[in-house]
Amino acid sequence: PNAFTLGFAAGASGVALRGLKADSTLVLIDGQRTAPYALDDDGRRSFTDLNSIPLNAVQRIEVLKDSASSIYGSSAIGGVVNIIMYRTYHGVEATGEMGTSQQGGGTMTRANFMAGAGSLERNGHNEYIDVEYQKTDPVYLSQRGFPFNTNNLSSIGGNNGIPGQAPGSGSIYGAVAPATLGVPGDLLTGQLIPGGLYQPLRPCGPGSTATTTAGTGSYCTQNFQGQYNEAAPQITRYAIDGRVTFKINDNTTGYINASLVQVQTVDQSAPAQIQNTSPVTTTNIALPPLLANDQLNPNDPFAANNQYALINYAFGDLPGFGSFNYVNHNMRLVADLHGYYGAWRWNTAAVLNHTSLTENFYGFLNIAQLESDIQTGAYNFVNPASNSPATLAALSPTLANTATTDLAEFSITASRHLWRMPGGRSSIGLGASVRHDSQYEPALNPGGQALGLGNTIAIGSHNVGAVDGEFQMPLLHSLTANVSARFDDYSDYGS
Repeated sequence: PNAFTLGFAAGASGVALRGLKADSTLVLIDGQRTAPYALDDDGRRSFTDLNSIPLNAVQRIEVLKDSASSIYGSSAIGGVVNIIMYRTYHGVEATGEMGTSQQGGGTMTRANFMAGAGSLERNGHNEYIDVEYQKTDPVYLSQRGFPFNTNNLSSIGGNNGIPGQAPGSGSIYGAVAPATLGVPGDLLTGQLIPGGLYQPLRPCGPGSTATTTAGTGSYCTQNFQGQYNEAAPQITRYAIDGRVTFKINDNTTGYINASLVQVQTVDQSAPAQIQNTSPVTTTNIALPPLLANDQLNPNDPFAANNQYALINYAFGDLPGFGSFNYVNHNMRLVADLHGYYGAWRWNTAAVLNHTSLTENFYGFLNIAQLESDIQTGAYNFVNPASNSPATLAALSPTLANTATTDLAEFSITASRHLWRMPGGRSSIGLGASVRHDSQYEPALNPGGQALGLGNTIAIGSHNVGAVDGEFQMPLLHSLTANVSARFDDYSDYGS
């Protein structure tokens, strides 16, 4: 399942050991590093996306739960997860399965095909290919019972958080209150003096409840949690993975592995609110009594009295409102050569890994267009169904972005057994690597023009050179002494 649904790294699934964050657990594939997901967890922690691994080709998973930073670097403070893929495969396998949840939603459809031929022992080579498809339908909170399907937890001693009139929690039917202009300014900077209680902008409709509270007035409450929000997103995944393994001689074997994985994640949340605090504050926004052409504003029920209308409103008519579409491509190529030289077991590998994540966000308000539509009356708050597709498209343009990460690494390792000890044979391992990492994540909301959307930017690259060594002595069958060390040199901030 997706570990990050609507967070900074939406559309991905990570792993974390020892109660630490995902960036403290190193994920390897056949002992080699992978490029991180193009969006950082919480906007600052890089991690490996497990969704981008061809799962059907996984033979086993090895987990080193102890800290391994002295061997693998600071990214392995929490531990190491090494995903071992099939080295060889012979035969044909096709599987299909389908399942759903008892309460509805989350229906999963999966199909896999794997075929391989050749024998290292008899033919000196083996080739296999793995093709995968998986689709998981969303789980809506409306498909689950209390308390998941509502924001009203008052029956169990909690708060009633159902949107209606709290700042930034308007319904799609809107609520307005009369006000007069205290300090002149534009729609965002002008200061208004409230002059009465709230009332619905239009009659409460399906999915809402007419509510009146002392000191606030009347408005429509709406259970967004049970009407719009998801517990789990829709995920569609395609993967193809191929490997050619060849035997050079009795002591040397190599392989070339290539994979391409596409994962599409579609999330949905509640409609955009006219009141927000990011990147600008619009909690005091109001409809003016006069439009830009000096005509009375038909959206302002207090216009005849030359009063502004403080407004709390959710835009339920925007195309694709509250939806997020992520399409991640992960392309990986590995060339590996390993074998024995005397008592030494050695391994050398080169890895090229590129990820590309396309994001499309729908239903966010363009601040400049919102101001213009309010001043000109182009957007009809009283009858949203009359708004033209062109008006809605201008008010809420699709926000698109493409973020990438790249990894290129060459590594060499060697290990051997030494002398016998009471608990077994001592051993030594040595390693060296050079690596290039880069990340390009431009701003999704350049200029801060989308209301309710922050910005994260990550653009940069560095080169890393590292050497490491480990000496292991089994003093007893139940007691092992281990000495290890690692040195990293980063091109951007030292060693």
